[in-house]
Amino acid sequence: MRALLSSGSYFSARSRSLCSSFFFWGGVLGVLSWPATTSHFSRWITNGSFLIAVMLRNNVFSCFVFYAVLLLLKMYVLAFITGQVRLRKKAFANPEDAMRHGGLQFHRLDPDVERCRRAHRNDMENIFPFLFLGAIYSLTGPSLAMARLHFLAFTAARLLHSVAYLLALPAPARSLAYVTAQVPCLSMAVQILAALATYA
Repeated sequence: MRALLSSGSYFSARSRSLCSSFFFWGGVLGVLSWPATTSHFSRWITNGSFLIAVMLRNNVFSCFVFYAVLLLLKMYVLAFITGQVRLRKKAFANPEDAMRHGGLQFHRLDPDVERCRRAHRNDMENIFPFLFLGAIYSLTGPSLAMARLHFLAFTAARLLHSVAYLLALPAPARSLAYVTAQVPCLSMAVQILAALATYA
């Protein structure tokens, strides 16, 4: 079975993507039905490893994972920057943190900290939907070049959006970056609906 799945001539691109989708949702169901015995647990681990191997054989999905991890790392960096600015400006959201760093007078808002928080919140509002759309889109059988263009455009636009937000670049720099990032998401959503319309 594994030899057949790894054979590029056995399945068409769309068939392989549907097969990957089948194993993906099978893995989700496996997580929801956690094994009760040691033998079932071993089988669950084996099937999970096979699921990951099948998913990563999909070049488009592997490309998506690369850009998804980059975006998540960017969010971690924004969270770190927010914390550092909060410490430098001594503007704490919780009174216990303010007491630890000098007193309740530092339990306050600061415009620079709030700007970092807004940038981080905007990332969450946009990157999380992208992670869902990108994962489903990569299983519908798109070409690698077209999928990479979608993922790269979104990642670059979100990076520019964060830079424009943190550096307070003049308008409409931030708005243009925001709109640019919406284009690949909208494109992926339309293509997903088109691919699944026959099942509606």
